[in-house]
Amino acid sequence: RIVQKIEEKLLEGKSSKTFYTESRLPGQTTPSSSSKSKPSRSSSSIGLTDSKTEKKPSQEELKIVRTDTREVKIEKYLSTSFSASQTIRDPEGETPRKITKLTSVLSLRKAVEDSCSKHLRKIISESSFVGCVDKEHFLIQCQDKMFLCDTRKLSKELFYQILLYDFENFGKIELEEPLKLGELALLALESEESGWTPEDGDKEDLVERIVEILCDKSPIMKEYYKLSINRQDRTLDTLPLILANFTPPLSHLPMFILRLATEVKWENEKECFETLSKEIAKFYAEIEHSGPDDESSATLEHVLYPAMKEYLIPPENFASNKAFLEVAALPELHKVFERC
Repeated sequence: RIVQKIEEKLLEGKSSKTFYTESRLPGQTTPSSSSKSKPSRSSSSIGLTDSKTEKKPSQEELKIVRTDTREVKIEKYLSTSFSASQTIRDPEGETPRKITKLTSVLSLRKAVEDSCSKHLRKIISESSFVGCVDKEHFLIQCQDKMFLCDTRKLSKELFYQILLYDFENFGKIELEEPLKLGELALLALESEESGWTPEDGDKEDLVERIVEILCDKSPIMKEYYKLSINRQDRTLDTLPLILANFTPPLSHLPMFILRLATEVKWENEKECFETLSKEIAKFYAEIEHSGPDDESSATLEHVLYPAMKEYLIPPENFASNKAFLEVAALPELHKVFERC
């Protein structure tokens, strides 16, 4: 009988334990004093919920997200390493900022602004970085939706717009060892990407022509883009510093040199600045990516993405060319789980 009495007392003590929870997000106002009275022993207490009277989450509750677009990861403050073969020179503070009055550049800027998608601009400006998927895509979250972004398309457009809006105001990346234009052009012609065939002519003759074009147009590239070519030594000496803490992939330099000579429309001023800016942007957007934890992933998250978020003016065609692709929506996921 003694053992039985002890067991009854223990069971009574276990059943009398009631725990109460408070569903309140950070930043929510403190409940009034009237609400601080003794909590009701209702369905809010753990273990006493009646399945028949359980309240389903409202539509507003389903849209609650716990991300802050202003949050910063600690990796952002870690130093970004640069290649030892380059010296970065930023002119900020050395010379006053130039304001271009060239109508060709101003009209190109206006074309960018006229093609802006306000909806996509709102998405990227209010988004949070989720992570890299592969070398071509990364994920962002905006409110209760997730988007798959094309890294190259967004990066190329970002660099192109910076080249237009920072026109004549770039820093420069000095190569410690100037690179021979002829050697770079020959490397490009020997690659499959160039598409060279014997019908195009002898490679040595083509190389000579490429070098002549670039040396002839070097004053334009140096004055407006800080892309410096030594006409006497026929070498590439500097590249433009378009974005702080970012250096272009030098492995793509040969094709860049080839395309400067073949794809830029040098004769017309507006077409020259447009095509030259696009070729430079294309070269800078060739981001080397070998895995989710490599340096390029950190560069994307902490250098390129913040610049996109602040400066990028996404054009309307980004909604149809898969530059932005909605892959998940929180309300839709709740509907799936409700059916499970």
